Amino acid sequence: MLAGLFVWAGVLKAIDPLTTADTVRNYEIIDDPWAIWVAVCLPWLEILCGVAILFRVLYAGALFLIGTMLVGFMGAIASVWIRGINVECGCFGATERDASYPVILLQDFGMLLIVFGLAWWERRLGRKSQGIVSEP
Repeated sequence: MLAGLFVWAGVLKAIDPLTTADTVRNYEIIDDPWAIWVAVCLPWLEILCGVAILFRVLYAGALFLIGTMLVGFMGAIASVWIRGINVECGCFGATERDASYPVILLQDFGMLLIVFGLAWWERRLGRKSQGIVSEP
């Protein structure tokens, strides 16, 4: 589910990079040319990480990158909330309606918990398959 969500979000942003660039600029955190680079590269990173998780290729790295992106997204949302700037999240491209900052932060935090859970599960399975984890 997490993989599909990131692929979908990335595709919606990748098909409209100009709107994505405007959304990035609205956060007033970075200016051009960096905002344009983020608008062009971030959706593809989301897509690649989602596909990597879906097909379990470079799984741990994809989880790490998604977790890092989520922390960054949460920081950006918290930043505009604290500064009193009203922006559309842009999480799902231009198709998104207004959502409250606390709701967006809770959603991102929930996804971050899923990332931690998947990483923990992968580590646990990896250790059991190597005979490292002892049974109680």
